[in-house]
Amino acid sequence: MTAQVDQNALEAWRRIVKRAWQDPTFKEALLANSREALAAAGGVLPDGIEIVAHEDTAERFHIVLPAESGGAISDDLLDKVAGGTSREPVFPTEFPVFTPDA
Repeated sequence: MTAQVDQNALEAWRRIVKRAWQDPTFKEALLANSREALAAAGGVLPDGIEIVAHEDTAERFHIVLPAESGGAISDDLLDKVAGGTSREPVFPTEFPVFTPDA
C-alpha cells in the first residue's frame, strides 16, 4: 500500500468519525447499516465487502484484528501498532479503501 492510499484511508476515517460525532442521525444509521449509511453519504465501497461500524464506550473497547496475510507482519506496520497508544486505525495492504465524496 502506498503512503498516499494509506493517508487517503485515514482521512476518510477521520471524516466519518467527525460526522458521526456531529450528526446523531448519521451515527445511528452508520451503526445500524454501515454500508448503506456510507453510500448515502456519497461513499464508494467495492462490491462484496462487508463493513461494520462499532462504537467504543467507557465499558467496551473493540480490538479489530486485520485479516491474516499469510506471512509475517511488515516492520512498518509493526512500528505503527506496537505502541498501542494511537486511536487512529492502521490499514493493512488488503484493506479496501473507502472513497468519500469530497
